[in-house]
Amino acid sequence: MTSVDWQLLREFETVDDALPLRRFMDISKFLHLVNTGTLYLAPSSAFEDNLEGHYTSRDYEAWDRQLAAWGFDAKGREMASNAKAAIARHNQGAVVVSCWTTECANSARLWAEYARSPEAVVVETTVGRLAMEGVRIFV
Repeated sequence: MTSVDWQLLREFETVDDALPLRRFMDISKFLHLVNTGTLYLAPSSAFEDNLEGHYTSRDYEAWDRQLAAWGFDAKGREMASNAKAAIARHNQGAVVVSCWTTECANSARLWAEYARSPEAVVVETTVGRLAMEGVRIFV
């Protein structure tokens, strides 16, 4: 990432170490966590949302502004945008994700979307505890 892109991403990084995070998971993912001490990380391509792992419109707008400031014409900026979209499609197979939330543990929607079974759990931790493991937290 360029410094411009990193600054955009940093806007979403949290520094509140006490912020509680919850991960809803089925029993197989929970047993994997208990038995290995590691989190299950799914490739972006495994998500139903086919934009998972893609750049946001905000990313494209920032890149376009930067290219325009550097003097690129509309055709050059379009070529760059198309190249970034191709990279994003490639990244769907390479980027891994572990979804956590700040919503409460009794969220019916999250139980329905992520647990999908009566044999499911919600794991709770804090930003600080995950950060101790070297994880960067963006919300």
